[in-house]
Amino acid sequence: MERLPNIKGISCYDCRSEDISCNVGECMGATCVKMETSNTDNEKTVSKACSNDYEDNHCKQTYLGPRIVLRCTCDSNFCNGDKNLAAAGLYQSAMDGDGKEIKK
Repeated sequence: MERLPNIKGISCYDCRSEDISCNVGECMGATCVKMETSNTDNEKTVSKACSNDYEDNHCKQTYLGPRIVLRCTCDSNFCNGDKNLAAAGLYQSAMDGDGKEIKK
């Protein structure tokens, strides 16, 4: 059964950083998004934002050439914060995966 998005929207962190953590900025949307990109030198970039499209809570790890991209979505206020994704079990589950989609 598909869940309908929150009509009012949710608040999410909205930032980009080369530091692994950036829990600043704010946006409103139907879903919060966190993307972490790392390359073969283990340099990481983190982007957090809102999406106007509703998506289930999940993480997906994909490969773009030498880069690994981890994209997580969630549907509660500020859930794209580092500690919130870890508390939901999304972040670690995806890090253990091999390109599979992880749903919670």
